[in-house]
Amino acid sequence: MTQRILCVDDERNVLDGFQRQLRKRYALETTCDAHDGLKIIQERGPFAVVVSDMRMPAMDGVQFLTRVREIAPDTVRMMLTGNADQQTAAHAVNEGCIFRFLNKPCSPEAFAKALDAGLDQYRLIRTERELLSSTLNGSVKLLTEILALVNPTAFGRAEGIHRMVNQLCQVLPVSNAWEIKLAAMLSQVGCVAVPEEVLNKVAKGEKVSESERQLYDRHPRVGSELIAKIPRLEGVARIVADQLGRTADATDDYEVPYGSRVLRAVLDYDQLLSAGKTSEDALVALQARPGAYETRILDAFSTILHAGYVIRCVNVAQLEDGMIFDEHVQTLNDGLLVAKGSEVAACIRERLAVLAKSPFPGVRQPIRVRCAPLSHSG
Repeated sequence: MTQRILCVDDERNVLDGFQRQLRKRYALETTCDAHDGLKIIQERGPFAVVVSDMRMPAMDGVQFLTRVREIAPDTVRMMLTGNADQQTAAHAVNEGCIFRFLNKPCSPEAFAKALDAGLDQYRLIRTERELLSSTLNGSVKLLTEILALVNPTAFGRAEGIHRMVNQLCQVLPVSNAWEIKLAAMLSQVGCVAVPEEVLNKVAKGEKVSESERQLYDRHPRVGSELIAKIPRLEGVARIVADQLGRTADATDDYEVPYGSRVLRAVLDYDQLLSAGKTSEDALVALQARPGAYETRILDAFSTILHAGYVIRCVNVAQLEDGMIFDEHVQTLNDGLLVAKGSEVAACIRERLAVLAKSPFPGVRQPIRVRCAPLSHSG
């Protein structure tokens, strides 16, 4: 696809000159108004390169390109001006993150050369972003699939935790929501080093020995060290490391990341559900621990818990993706298969379907689940 360029200048003759000289070489659009330029970017973007004049009525070039940066961060921004003083240039570069600063009058050759460089830069940015996205998605998928195979209990808990954190991030004012959500998804990866029988005890709220507790408490650090090996996930690794609170080796001035504080509240809430408490009683229990959690996190919990749902009892064959298990899913001899609070997904349905066909250990049915009030499953 041809990458498009937008030129914004209040002098129509300048724009007409660009169109005459460059329209055969580039997919060029123009406008004389900065506000109209922003509207064009929002409605008809993306644009690979945006070139703006400095001196324009109502909104100058720095203000315009700063807004462009906010609404289209990948777009390469250039400034064209007849006032090339040092202060103007510095302000433009610092505020608008300008890629090129061009002086008026600018020859068609010089302008074309700058546009070519801008298009190359845009392609580089997009390629790096796509590569990073595919690498991250692939790495995360690999880790979660390994966890699902090695430790289904931990995988099921991670699913429920991720769902809850995702809902909280829609309510809480957080700037790094993607890191917190990813940390929730990977929060239990370190459990590959914890025996499943220990995880089953923890999930059911049963008493564990001191050695078992130490083994379990190490899983955030193990998971963090695994995640830190993936480029650009250093922040996610830090959130995972502190999901149970400050580590013993933390310095006095160390501040636990906000994402870790959100994650810890969700983990404690999930633990209360696993111990048999209802959603409402679990929230009351969190609220009864003064200073343990931030008020705004607890308020967000209250908001999402009162969003409404309906309870159904279904057989394995009736499970649908998106349902939430409102009780532990167990074998006929009381073995834990899926923790309460986990979300139904294809991999869980397939596993339970296989086990349900076997007389031993089988699956205890019916299973109590939560559904959205408007669920088509009803």
